[in-house]
Amino acid sequence: MSLVAIADTNALYRLLDPKLTGHEAHKGALAAISHLIVSPMVLA
Repeated sequence: MSLVAIADTNALYRLLDPKLTGHEAHKGALAAISHLIVSPMVLA
């Protein structure tokens, strides 16, 4: 089964900064999905 997640700004910050609360949980969630969708507005 293919899992897809839509990431917002908060999720990306928590993935990139290991000092933030929830970093490990977000890493685990990312490892469990097949595709990550990020809005162009989040990237801008």
